[in-house]
Amino acid sequence: MRSVVGADYLFGRADAEGDTFEYGVALDGSGSASAIPPGEGRGIGDTRHFFGLYANVEWTPFETWRLEAGARLNHTREERGEGETNGGGREGEAEGRRRDTKPSGGVGVTFTAWRRGSDALRLFANAKSTFKPAAIDFNLAEGDREGEAGGILEPETAKSGEAGLKSELFDRALRVEVAAFLLDLDNMVIAQSVGGLPALANAGQTRFKGVEASADWRLVRSLAVRASYAHHDARFRDYLTEFDGVPTQLSGKRLEMSPNHRGAFALTWSPARGLFASAELAYTGSRYLNKRNTALAESYATLGGLVGWRTDRLEVRLAGRNLTDRRDPVAESEIGDAQYYRLFPRRVDLSAAVRF
Repeated sequence: MRSVVGADYLFGRADAEGDTFEYGVALDGSGSASAIPPGEGRGIGDTRHFFGLYANVEWTPFETWRLEAGARLNHTREERGEGETNGGGREGEAEGRRRDTKPSGGVGVTFTAWRRGSDALRLFANAKSTFKPAAIDFNLAEGDREGEAGGILEPETAKSGEAGLKSELFDRALRVEVAAFLLDLDNMVIAQSVGGLPALANAGQTRFKGVEASADWRLVRSLAVRASYAHHDARFRDYLTEFDGVPTQLSGKRLEMSPNHRGAFALTWSPARGLFASAELAYTGSRYLNKRNTALAESYATLGGLVGWRTDRLEVRLAGRNLTDRRDPVAESEIGDAQYYRLFPRRVDLSAAVRF
């Protein structure tokens, strides 16, 4: 049996200053920065204290069983002020304060169902409860946002469970892992347009569930193949928000930019000296571009690879990413509603390293 008991304390101080203003840019990107009128100077100051007491126990009553349990008591205190800046200070400052004391913890079990030499088959399961203060919203727009206490978001809490198996076969040449999970998350922080300006908000209740599988097989000493697949289902459970002033319940809708299917396949040749190379094919399934699930983006695949030469002291490599040059939307922009970051274009890098 092994046990750990401890305490930790995290202090953070964040400040942001900037100007708010209105401006317009045509769809073709034309516009002049000189035409932007002077704005209103605003500032934000946020101070956070995060304290925790924790204990963890790992017990191996038999060679084939390992049991784990842990608990943590979390206490956070946060203060936030925001207002117009004037000579280094903030006028008409709106203050927010928040304190939270929440427990978290988890239990887990691992059972070695079969073992022969260095090979083994292990079954595992765990259940966890977690707590995390929300990210700080640096939006300089004036006014409180719904559901916040003086601009401070609700903390994120979650309950999750996972079960699966891990196996090592053929003298550990083949490693396989399969796991299923279910996670209920409350107050998840998401990017959202508030009053036409980018901001962070709590998303009520969401549920994530799915299955993940991976395999890594060393065919010979320098040749390995890897494959992975994930089926994810991420949906809102209870999230009432507004679109164009109309209250909308998003229960049952998929989270935007969350694909149901993802997979990858890679082949690697990596000897200690001489020629080395690898290639990887990655697949991302279709996903919705918006929370109301009215705009569906198609699936896509990317190809990457590298080739190089190494000696005891010198290594030269040529690496390429997104060789198919896909420019699909991959993440929602924090700049504004219905704006997206696209996949980075084709890129090829030549590099060299010398070891002394």
